[in-house]
Amino acid sequence: MSRLDFLKEQYEWTDNWTKSILSDVEEVEWGYNERAGTSINWLVGHMIISKYFHSIMSVLNADGVLIKEIHKEIPIESYFKYYFAGSQPNADWLERPGKEVLMKQLNFINNVCVEMIPLLNEAGLDAATEIKNPVAISKYEALAFTFKHQMWHNGQIAMCKRLMRDIY
Repeated sequence: MSRLDFLKEQYEWTDNWTKSILSDVEEVEWGYNERAGTSINWLVGHMIISKYFHSIMSVLNADGVLIKEIHKEIPIESYFKYYFAGSQPNADWLERPGKEVLMKQLNFINNVCVEMIPLLNEAGLDAATEIKNPVAISKYEALAFTFKHQMWHNGQIAMCKRLMRDIY
């Protein structure tokens, strides 16, 4: 199995896992949970911005058509404010998008990544990332980090679901 095939398989598997975990979560359960110190809203938004940063910006030319298309669908600048590493899950709460919008955008960015991977070439995976990346030197490392990172947050979503269901 090539590394590209492996990445595509892992992205699809992880995305399906995320959809499964979120499939029965009601909007009311997406709110901030003091005991968890986070919210499902923040975790899903963070997955979107993380995929954009690690899988798109780190791998593709920033002036590319695909990146421009993503910006038409997702307000990336405000998402960096709300969902990037170090942002506060309970800050600016009323300004953030709700479940329906975030799920649509998560599905969009997931599809972009899965469709993009086979368009890359094997040798290019060893090239340096297009932008400075705090967790990866090569494009392969950036892409591989993404699905590992998403699974970490899938665990947090499962924890939030359990804690929120103790409340509601």
